[in-house]
Amino acid sequence: MEIEIPPEDDINEDGSVLLKEYTVQHSGKWRCHMKDQDNWPSDFHAHNVLDGTEKMDLYSGTVFDVNTKVIRRQLKRKVMRFIFDKLANSGNAAIEAKCQQNQERFEFLPNNENGRHE
Repeated sequence: MEIEIPPEDDINEDGSVLLKEYTVQHSGKWRCHMKDQDNWPSDFHAHNVLDGTEKMDLYSGTVFDVNTKVIRRQLKRKVMRFIFDKLANSGNAAIEAKCQQNQERFEFLPNNENGRHE
């Protein structure tokens, strides 16, 4: 499954998207994996389709360099809530089940934030 992330300014705090009359590809396009040959950085991660040098841990929103495994950036909670909403309502039974069964692992969900503020 691929998710196109809109610019951060177009995402509300709850993960919903502001309605606009244009489409802009700014923050990336990600292909999500529950499992592939490499479970790094987590068993549920995504590859940056446009860049090819980044992987995102879908539980935390941490984006890593594929080659060095160094953290490049941390996506904001609202962006991760947007991604979670897309995954949890993807129409893919396996991905939706993964989201439902592992909700406590998604650090950016309201009940799991443990003091993380952005």
